Amino acid sequence: MRNYAVRQWLSPVAVLFLVILAAGDNARADFTYYVDGTNGGDENSGLSPDQSWLTITHALGNTSGSGTSPATIRVSSGIYSVLTNGETYPLVMNSYTRLIGEGPGRTVLDAEYDAPHLVMCTGRFPTR
Repeated sequence: MRNYAVRQWLSPVAVLFLVILAAGDNARADFTYYVDGTNGGDENSGLSPDQSWLTITHALGNTSGSGTSPATIRVSSGIYSVLTNGETYPLVMNSYTRLIGEGPGRTVLDAEYDAPHLVMCTGRFPTR
């Protein structure tokens, strides 16, 4: 009778342990957002390719990442400039945020000589 009581108690504990273990694996959640300079809209959610934002500037202003939950902004192919989609420069990068394009020559950031820098980084940086 005693073994049965122990097994009844252990079973829920084992299930709880597995749930906690699974949650621990997912504790590092990467948040992915999407930008499409041709078909996107800054009124969209940015959470899927069909709900892409229009500008990288809007995406950077509406996302944030952390050490345990970095943000990834996936940028579709195209030219991102003031003339093509209203992009503004410099782009101000946040800590724990990745900006990933479609590849060289496919995702083009063009400040059109209007900005002294293409990208500026903010946040804490290690010093020596």
